[in-house]
Amino acid sequence: LHNLMELRCSSLLVEGGGATLQTFIDAGMWDEARVITAKMNLKRGVPAPRLKGELIDEFSLGSDAVAIFRP
Repeated sequence: LHNLMELRCSSLLVEGGGATLQTFIDAGMWDEARVITAKMNLKRGVPAPRLKGELIDEFSLGSDAVAIFRP
């Protein structure tokens, strides 16, 4: 992140696994999260990160639901 700051990068998209995403969330290093929920139930897998924020917008994207959160 320090190197990105030196390069004057003002935006970063993090598409990590649950642990990587949770690290950014817990450090308060996020300004927007887009949560995409599919209708399909996978029944097992890695739990989603825990996100505390304000719901800003919701919309459909095909058969998926998209929710936008900000801290």
